[in-house]
Amino acid sequence: MKITVLYFPGDICTMYTMYPLLKSKYRRLFDCTPDMDEALRLNNKIIFVMRFFRRELSDQATQAYFERLRQKYDKVIYFEDTPDPRRIMTNTIDYVDIYYKKSMLKDLELYKKEYYSETVYGDYYHRNYGVRDAHETVSKPLTDAQIGKLKLAWNIGIGQYPKTRINRAICTRLGDAELLDAMSLFLTHPKRYRAKNERTSLVCPMRFRADEEPKTLNYNRVLFSEIAKTRPELFAFGNLKLTEYNQELRNSKLTFASYGLGEICFRDFEAIINFSLMLKPDMDHLMTWPDVYRKDITYVPLKWDGSDFIEKIERWRDADETQLTKNAYDCYIDSFNQFESRLAMVLDQVYSV
Repeated sequence: MKITVLYFPGDICTMYTMYPLLKSKYRRLFDCTPDMDEALRLNNKIIFVMRFFRRELSDQATQAYFERLRQKYDKVIYFEDTPDPRRIMTNTIDYVDIYYKKSMLKDLELYKKEYYSETVYGDYYHRNYGVRDAHETVSKPLTDAQIGKLKLAWNIGIGQYPKTRINRAICTRLGDAELLDAMSLFLTHPKRYRAKNERTSLVCPMRFRADEEPKTLNYNRVLFSEIAKTRPELFAFGNLKLTEYNQELRNSKLTFASYGLGEICFRDFEAIINFSLMLKPDMDHLMTWPDVYRKDITYVPLKWDGSDFIEKIERWRDADETQLTKNAYDCYIDSFNQFESRLAMVLDQVYSV
């Protein structure tokens, strides 16, 4: 049974969210289109909708379109790959049979609570540090029926690593031109990447912007940057070109992987394939796949207030390749090798719903 895939063209969707669809033995199952009208013309019974929020339609227009999908298709499946596990597109969830996330809160009861900025950690920095966003939002509590639709798919760890400027440009252009099969030829497996045998840099990169909206989500970077600047000899600051950034990661023994617009970021997996030890704000509140966030097994957890940041940098900066970096790499590659099985699990869920 073939499946329509309505996707939003762009590098995150085509190079990561759709990677298992394009690179697996199930590729012929999927009729892919970025065209909303064509999705209504294709003669299939199931539709996957991916990254629809980027179309920036009004709630009324979104709901009207999903009503049409609901009338045409026997099953409507939504893949919501926004960065945060708490954020839910409440204007779509009531119209779909399954609502897939790339990460979820372990405690499902938390979906029944309101959170400032629609994120758990944004709410934390709002309550504890008084941070406010220029455009203030509060998440809507979900019902038991809505929570029952939530399922876990895969995160951005399944996709193109390492990312280079040339590779991204080629894939983006081919994806925008709907030449997905040609694009998939440029999507590689991270095991083909060869890290350096030794990392020589004792400073931890702090290469990110910390002055963007929403402020609650960027405050994690602001806070840790302010702490790092009290010990400038331990850290590297400023902007780099992508090639320079990749080279720095190849040399770095430590990588600070901040939260960004969500907890899971590209930097996490870039650190892992370079055997650079990842220090990251604690991830115990969420579940995801690949799960490379096993406290003191695959990464070094940090308190959200940063109070143990310098202590843990000093503890680990002189360490040679650690068991944690090996654990993280093995966990990641083992999971990547199973992405086809993960997609098969998703298809079983879809067919049985």
